[in-house]
Amino acid sequence: MNIATILEIEHLQDYKLHAARYNGSEQPLDVFVKDRKEWDNWNSWQGTKNEFNRNYVVSFIKFYPEQETWLFGGIYKILGRRPEKNTHSYNIELTDKGKDLIGRLKITAKLSRGRAFNLETVYNRLSVCEILRESYSGEFFCGYENISQDFFMLEVIFKNERTNWKSALENIKGVYVITDKKTGKKYIGSAYGDTGIWSRWASYMKTGHGWK
Repeated sequence: MNIATILEIEHLQDYKLHAARYNGSEQPLDVFVKDRKEWDNWNSWQGTKNEFNRNYVVSFIKFYPEQETWLFGGIYKILGRRPEKNTHSYNIELTDKGKDLIGRLKITAKLSRGRAFNLETVYNRLSVCEILRESYSGEFFCGYENISQDFFMLEVIFKNERTNWKSALENIKGVYVITDKKTGKKYIGSAYGDTGIWSRWASYMKTGHGWK
């Protein structure tokens, strides 16, 4: 089954494809998991030019855990445009087209740099690779020896109380390292006694410094 059929797209020329990528500070996949309203805002942003200049925008999120993979983020209707640049000047509305596949449909696609494409020009490069049973809510626990997460991603995991992470970390004791990516400085902490890693790190998420 092709993308147009799955997403109920009739006229490709009515659509822009939004290839949402890392913007220098945030990964759109992390934003999507953390806050859907904030993800909507990614689709209302107008940069230095009117890139979303068609009636509809079909959005795909760079699924960075896998190479050349994108996660479906919804189809938006452009209700209006204001002339201001570099702000949220698109007035958008999430449509019902493919709504039950948001966060579930994954495609593979080789897309050049940029965030906006005429759908008909890239359509033949889009291939369905997987439909998840449930909307993507973050990565599964990666194993103790592979934990190396940015604070932002850990914040998402703890906010959503990912059960596979919680069950793996709430009863485990040990030593951990926190690295300041700007300065390179490292802090070595530990969780012993009655406090497991999950509880200790939860304090960091709430307070920013780990103290109750």
